[in-house]
Amino acid sequence: MPAVEQCASFATGRVARPSGGCCNELNRLPGMTRTTADRRPACNCLKQIAPQYPGVKDSLLLALPQKFGVTLSFSITRNTDCNRVT
Repeated sequence: MPAVEQCASFATGRVARPSGGCCNELNRLPGMTRTTADRRPACNCLKQIAPQYPGVKDSLLLALPQKFGVTLSFSITRNTDCNRVT
């Protein structure tokens, strides 16, 4: 998932600001997750990928949408219960 790769440096705290590529990919996410049937797999995908990046911080994951003014209908964290995403 390109969005994850673009945002990994910020989510692990290696850089202070997310990249423009991260912003572009994150802005695509709301359009790709318009229904519950779309949101749950996207949530699970993000949860499964996060452990591949040691040092990912949930606080930084939560900050990503705010950094770019993106509204998501679910939180991006390693602990999100994707079955409860509606």
